[in-house]
Amino acid sequence: MTLFLYWSHSWRLPSLFLIAGIGTWFLTKTGVGPRFIRGRLLRLLVPAAFGVAFLNVFGGYAIARMTSDPPGFFAFWWRWLTEPQPRQVQHLWFLFNLSIYTILCWPIFAWVPADLQPANATVFSIVEAATAWAWCLAALGLSVRFLNQPGRLLSELNRAVFPFYILHFPVTIIGLAIAAQLSWSWPVEFLALLIFVYGVTWLLWRFFDGLSGPAAYLVGGQPARHSIPSAPKHTG
Repeated sequence: MTLFLYWSHSWRLPSLFLIAGIGTWFLTKTGVGPRFIRGRLLRLLVPAAFGVAFLNVFGGYAIARMTSDPPGFFAFWWRWLTEPQPRQVQHLWFLFNLSIYTILCWPIFAWVPADLQPANATVFSIVEAATAWAWCLAALGLSVRFLNQPGRLLSELNRAVFPFYILHFPVTIIGLAIAAQLSWSWPVEFLALLIFVYGVTWLLWRFFDGLSGPAAYLVGGQPARHSIPSAPKHTG
């Protein structure tokens, strides 16, 4: 299990940056002017701020219940809002980092420095980085080859990617807090945790996605694009 976790963590962050970079590249095809930077920052910072204030608190409270004796949830939430700490950002640090990278790289999207390699990089670091990116590219290639089937399911999954990232971490922490109270074998707990995290995250996304107005944007969502059916053809 330790080897599996190490293997998955070795390419987890590179895959996130790869996906974010591909998404940014597609966005730049419509222009990289002020409208691009404004839309990109809103898409990143609005869910990040909402998640820190209203979503991560559930995971934070679950951790507090496991490690100490916190006050009631609403008292904990009030302290969460009025006495913020860096740890409250949790997984959403990635969105704040992307916002900074977007601002820094905005003027130089067409230029990439060639000397990004640190002078004291070890052979292990190079091999580990190359392996991580190889796994990312392999997963991307296999997905394009076998999963790139246009249809409603692919459209829904594409829309769910970013909201899933926003929502999954508090759900995972709550799931771990529940699993810590159980005495099941680790394979059963792992399978149950997977079902719980993916199931609850999906339900939460469908809830926000079904709300009217801009509510879906709070968790990184976007309105569904409904195609207009073409008129039936008449023959004869």
